[in-house]
Amino acid sequence: MIVNKKKLLTVVERVLVLTADGRNIVGTLRGLDQMINVILEHCHERIYTDEGVEIFNLGVHIIKGDDVNHCCTSKIYSSLMVQQLHYSLISFQINSIHSKALN
Repeated sequence: MIVNKKKLLTVVERVLVLTADGRNIVGTLRGLDQMINVILEHCHERIYTDEGVEIFNLGVHIIKGDDVNHCCTSKIYSSLMVQQLHYSLISFQINSIHSKALN
């Protein structure tokens, strides 16, 4: 289970989920189980590019526990914006290098 040293996540908090493939999904936490499967409501994916941030609405979204890398509240998310932008751009660059190498 995702545990903050001060408290557990409540089922109505806005959270950021970073997936194993580098996606950033923000939404209202509606469910969480022992396998860390996450159910988000009113969620959207943020894609960081050189041109800025693109937002894609997802509505209700279920993320398998195997795909969850990090899950944090929106307060922590706000302080991580610059770091996440850097992380996403690095992931994009690595994926571009791999795809060019395969071609």
